[in-house]
Amino acid sequence: MPRGGENHGGSRKRTATKGSDSDESLPAFPVYRPQPVAGPSAALFDAAPIGYVVLDAEDVIVRANAELGRMLKLEPAVLACMDFTGFVAADSLEDFRGFRLRGGERTELHLHTATGTPFPVRLHRVEACEGGQALLAISDLSELEQARARLHEHELELRVARRQLERSGRREQDYLQVADVIMVGLNAAGEITLLNRKGCELLGCEEYQVLRRNWFNEFLPADERDLTREMFEQAVADNVPLPEFVTSKVVTRDGLARQVRWHTVTLRDVHGRVEGVLASGVDITDQLRTEQRLQQSQAALVNTRQKLDLYEGVMVAVVENSPDAVLTFSPEGMIQTANQAALHLFGRGEHDLVGQHVSILVPPPQHPQHDDSLAGSLRGGIGRLVGEHREILAMRSSGECFPAHLSVGDISDRVNRVYTGVLRDLTREKQLQKQIQEQEALATLGRMAAVVAHEVRNPLAGISGVIQVFRDRLARTRPSATCWATC
Repeated sequence: MPRGGENHGGSRKRTATKGSDSDESLPAFPVYRPQPVAGPSAALFDAAPIGYVVLDAEDVIVRANAELGRMLKLEPAVLACMDFTGFVAADSLEDFRGFRLRGGERTELHLHTATGTPFPVRLHRVEACEGGQALLAISDLSELEQARARLHEHELELRVARRQLERSGRREQDYLQVADVIMVGLNAAGEITLLNRKGCELLGCEEYQVLRRNWFNEFLPADERDLTREMFEQAVADNVPLPEFVTSKVVTRDGLARQVRWHTVTLRDVHGRVEGVLASGVDITDQLRTEQRLQQSQAALVNTRQKLDLYEGVMVAVVENSPDAVLTFSPEGMIQTANQAALHLFGRGEHDLVGQHVSILVPPPQHPQHDDSLAGSLRGGIGRLVGEHREILAMRSSGECFPAHLSVGDISDRVNRVYTGVLRDLTREKQLQKQIQEQEALATLGRMAAVVAHEVRNPLAGISGVIQVFRDRLARTRPSATCWATC
C-alpha cells in the first residue's frame, strides 16, 4: 500500500535548484505563476467531478482533490506528500514516466487503489507550474473499460451470431433442397418466391424459371384456379390466416394433374400484416390410387367372404343333411367332425366319436373279418387313401359289421391339413344284389326247363305223326267186310 512505504519515502519536501539532479531528469516545462489555490478556485478544485493532482518534479503529490481521494481510497490530506508512482500499476509505470518526461498531453494507464485494486484512468496535463510542478487531470475509465469490454463481448457475440445465422441459413437452404417434401413460398400477390428441388422435380421446371411468376396461373387447374386465387386474395385483404391443412390439385409442365396435401404457414410482416405464405406439400396421387385399389380390394374381399360364408353355410347344410356319413380327419387319422348320418350309421354319440382314431370304425385285428390292407393304410396315415374309392367292412358300436363304400378327399389349406371321408352303407345294396342274383338264377333255371320241355316235346310229335300215317295207310289197304264175307 503506497502509504509511507519505500516507494514514497514518507513526507518529502524538495525544492528544485538549478543544476540539481532533478533538473536534469525533468523536461523544461513552461513556467507559470498561477494565483494561490484559495477561494472559489480551491472550491472548484476540490469539488471537480474528475480527479485533480498537483505533482512536484519528483512526482510527489503536492495537492489532491476529493475525487482523486475517492479513486485511490484515501483522504486528500493523506495523499499529500506521497509518491504518486506508488499508485501507478507496475505494467503502466514506464508509460507514466515516459508521459512525464516527454511532457505529453494525454495518456491512458492503470492505477491501483490503496488496497491494491487496479483500475484504468486517462491522464491529462492541464498546466505546468514553476519548480517543475504539474497539474494533472485524472479520469476514471472503469465504467468506460467495462463498457468497452461489454461492447467487445457483444461484438464477439454478434460475429458468432452472424456466423451461426449464415450457417443456419445455408443449412436451412440445404434442408429445403434435400427435404422430401415440396416447399413453395408465395408473396402477398401470389408470386412464387421459393420452390425447392422436390417441387421442381414434381412440377417439371427449374426454380429460376418460375420465380416471380404467379402460382395460380402457372400450376393450378383451370377449374380450381379462380376460386383458389379469390380465397388467397381475400385472406390477404382481411389479414386472416389461410387454412393450415388443405388438399388440392396441381398441374405439371407436362399437363399431368397431381394431388398434393399442403400444410401452410401464414407469413406476417413487423406490423402483423399478411405478407405471404410458406407451404410444404406431399404428393399423395399414388397414395390415393393405392387407397382406391385397397378399397376395391376390400370390397371384393367382403364380397368373397360373403360368398364364402354362404358357400360354407350351404356346405354345412349339405353335409349335415347328407344321407351318407361324412367325417373329417387329421393327417394322423384322428376324427375331428362327424355329421348326423355318421353318428347314426355307427351308433355312437358325437363325444364317443370325435377325438377317436378312425380305426374304431373297422373291425379290430383279432376280429375274423379284419382287413389287413386297410389297417396298414390307416396306420401309415389317412393321406394314403386320398383319391381312392374302395369297399370296406365297417363296424358299428355294437360290434356288428357291415359293408360300406369309402372315398377319401383332401380339403387342406395353407395352415391345416384336413381330410374328409364319406362312407355309404352297402347293406341294402348287397341284399338287393343277392335278391337279383337269386332271381337271375331262377330265371336261368326256367329257361333251361323250357328248352328241355321243347326238346322233349318235338320227338313225341314226330312219333304221333308217323303213327297217324301208318294208320291211314292201313285203312286204305285193309279189305272191306263185304269182300271178306264173299270170300
